[in-house]
Amino acid sequence: MAAIDSGNYDDVDWGNYEDRFNVEKKAEEKSADGRFTQVHPVHPGDLSTVGYKTSAFLSMMGGLGFQHYHSGRYGLGLLQTVGCVVLSVFVPILPAVLTLSSLQYLNSGNAVDGYGKVMRQVVDIKKEEMSDVNQRTAQVFCGFLGMIGAHQFYAGKPFKGIAMLCTLGGLGIWAFVNNYQLATCGFKDGRGKVICPDYIKQQIL
Repeated sequence: MAAIDSGNYDDVDWGNYEDRFNVEKKAEEKSADGRFTQVHPVHPGDLSTVGYKTSAFLSMMGGLGFQHYHSGRYGLGLLQTVGCVVLSVFVPILPAVLTLSSLQYLNSGNAVDGYGKVMRQVVDIKKEEMSDVNQRTAQVFCGFLGMIGAHQFYAGKPFKGIAMLCTLGGLGIWAFVNNYQLATCGFKDGRGKVICPDYIKQQIL
């Protein structure tokens, strides 16, 4: 219940009726001040209990497929690990492509775990706090051109973009952090609004 009170829904067991009831109750209480809780639209039993943020972080590990092991898709994980290690010798850009495609898949709202349950992020946010900046495009810019701050310019933050350009994305660390933030609704645009995947926008607005 503490996680629900703090607005952190990553550890909520959506297959548990009591947990889901508590979240929906909190959503009703917060609706009075215009704050909306995005909950999963399908039957709660269809929502995975695999940690979304952990999956996002593991998706960024050089395209090695660690997120698949985490979600119980061991065969796919092994295939991606071996494929990435072998083929990246001939296609050096492959790890970056696999990392970006993994994040895009996770952020599509259609990713599933090893049991076929949907993996989705749940947020507690006001609709007016949501940015109209396209999250997928920002993620592509960050994934391929993050070292020069392309995603910062796209999000309307030119000064941070220039800072990243001058420091090569903080020697890659700044770009890595921004990539994770974009995947987990932790990155804001130039107006201070949160950039989120489309499936979250569609459920809240």
